[in-house]
Amino acid sequence: MRSTIDPPSPDDDATRLEADVLGLLATLGVPQRDLSLPPEEEQRLAAAAASALDEIVRSPQRRRFGVVRSDLYRWLTLRFAGWYRARWAWAAVPAAAAVVAVVVLSLVLTGRSVPAQALTPPMPVFAGVDNAAVPLRGEDAAPMLRQLAQAAASQPDELAEGDVQFVRNDGWWFTPDVDPDGRPIARELVPARSDHYYLPNGQMRVVELLGAPLDPAGGLVRDDGKWVQNADETFDGGEMGPLYTQTLSTDPAVLVDQLVPDPAGCRTIALCLALSIEQLHQTYVIGPELRAAMWSAFASVEGVWFLGETQDRLGRPALGFVFDSFDGQQHILYADQDTGAYLGYEAIITEDSEEFGLEAPAVLHFIALAEARWIDSSDLP
Repeated sequence: MRSTIDPPSPDDDATRLEADVLGLLATLGVPQRDLSLPPEEEQRLAAAAASALDEIVRSPQRRRFGVVRSDLYRWLTLRFAGWYRARWAWAAVPAAAAVVAVVVLSLVLTGRSVPAQALTPPMPVFAGVDNAAVPLRGEDAAPMLRQLAQAAASQPDELAEGDVQFVRNDGWWFTPDVDPDGRPIARELVPARSDHYYLPNGQMRVVELLGAPLDPAGGLVRDDGKWVQNADETFDGGEMGPLYTQTLSTDPAVLVDQLVPDPAGCRTIALCLALSIEQLHQTYVIGPELRAAMWSAFASVEGVWFLGETQDRLGRPALGFVFDSFDGQQHILYADQDTGAYLGYEAIITEDSEEFGLEAPAVLHFIALAEARWIDSSDLP
């Protein structure tokens, strides 16, 4: 006798997708706040989001990995626009970066892969600390961050030879699915590549690709022939626009105020500042002078520790810096000691998590900044 399962209702889909996005924001350590919208604005956003979601639910799914479609982008953008203004404080991260982060993370969470032997990649290993002791703690990071600032400031400021900002991010995200008995499902650890093109007209184009499984050490396989395109979408890049970083100060003290305009809304200043630095590097081409100011600003706040030398997920020599994002989780930032370049970050859990079904320590996600440069519109793929 064949059993039947009722198809999910639009309300079920909305609740599930909302829970995914809220979980992602919580993973990033974004504090929840109630800033309240005018009732008419809430109603307008809710109606538009409901209409867009209805289109998604009524349409056939076109891709096996991730529901990556213009209507989903529109629904996520509408929903997140309401969260951004009404419920969540993202420090001074521009709306474009915030929306892109949520969209890209959602693409991966909605994917499905074949079973494998691992739930998460191996933990990173650092030369300067006891890697078995979590939460990770090291030396005061300020001296090394100031050295990074000096290294970044010494780099040549390459003139923009184009009008499009191209940023490539390679990453992996834990998918917290469980079997009927509630046990986490082991999956093939497949990374996603997100190529961001910030166009001069303010639109953001995101091309998503899926790569070969991570190697046994948890590293990304550097073979462009292994990446298969999964989506190519263009949407409004937000109010800040492609030249937003040119409005940021290179005075570290002023920059902290710009990137953390509402300290009361942050769990820690280090957390909000680091999230801003991460998101800006994932969206914009950052020049050496501004990057130097970012490291100097980071050196001025408390709660950041230097972990020592390591390799990032692309096999590059790196320095690791850690800070607490919130209870039971930490963020690790990677930088190049010689050039002061930002290389990426990853999030780990330091306490056993029933929510994710993981024992600590474990990696939740990572993003490696693979490339960032200006290109000409005529060179767009």
